[in-house]
Amino acid sequence: MAVVTPFQAVRYDAYRVGGLRDVIAPPYDVISSAEQAALYDRSDYNVVRLILARETPRAAASARALAYWVATGVLVRDAEPALYLYRQTSALPGGGERTREGVLCRLRLETFASGIVRPHERTFPGPKADRLALLRATGAYLSPIFGLYAGAGPSLRTSVSGPS
Repeated sequence: MAVVTPFQAVRYDAYRVGGLRDVIAPPYDVISSAEQAALYDRSDYNVVRLILARETPRAAASARALAYWVATGVLVRDAEPALYLYRQTSALPGGGERTREGVLCRLRLETFASGIVRPHERTFPGPKADRLALLRATGAYLSPIFGLYAGAGPSLRTSVSGPS
């Protein structure tokens, strides 16, 4: 069984950044050069400056920005560890929208052979090296890993929150 534990997140101070709309971004691997420029223009604190910095070396630039944002209170650490429920709603190409829910948590590393955590996509050496350099420079996971779980029973929201 996967071992999931709470953690102390570092989150935006929404008051300091003027709300979250201007500081969020899609995952780094789907951001085009034009979108990266637009996100940079949107806010001095847009997360794209951490996950896909324009400056080189990129990981060092991300580490400097992260340290500055924490030091100046743009990002603040939660007082207590927690599991963080979230909801994402996206527009679909043909119209309409899709909503999915998830939880941000710590997940214990497992060996591949254990079969507890399995890969869900093929990854490439270049992006893996880039993300590892970013992790080493910042000491933070800036892009959560998306995972799926299978099993019958109550929804994740009910399991974490208790019955509503």
